[in-house]
Amino acid sequence: MNEPITIDVPAGRATTVAVLNSLSQPISAAARFRLPSASAPHHMDFDIGKLSGPGPGTDLFEGPGPSLFLFTAFDTANGAKITTWREALTPTLADCAAVSPDRWGTEPRWWPPGKTYCLQTSEGGFVLLSFSSESNALGQNTGRIVDYALWRTSPAT
Repeated sequence: MNEPITIDVPAGRATTVAVLNSLSQPISAAARFRLPSASAPHHMDFDIGKLSGPGPGTDLFEGPGPSLFLFTAFDTANGAKITTWREALTPTLADCAAVSPDRWGTEPRWWPPGKTYCLQTSEGGFVLLSFSSESNALGQNTGRIVDYALWRTSPAT
């Protein structure tokens, strides 16, 4: 028999609840988005694994940056949230799900290559992200690469 679960949250504390079948779930999708420099903006929907136009499924998009020095930036959309992974080891689903709510953000920024990020999608999934760049034979930057792995979860209702 399924017993109801009660979660007590102190007043004024931001809280995110993810309902998981198991914290050791295997990755359900892993892929790479190639984002050519000359064709921004790019809208990414990690739940379906596609570049798309702006819309309700977009989790992250690359577009004009907020300043002259930040030419392009990534921004979350539709309630998706992102955080920089600060530990040495690659995070698991359990690690991403346990990140404190105050560490998740939505503000636009440029995320440097070589770091790892956890993203909570607009549909309740968790994504492991990393960013890198591509260059041509002359060493000119020709675009960015977004590598990701998705764990499917069920959003709380």
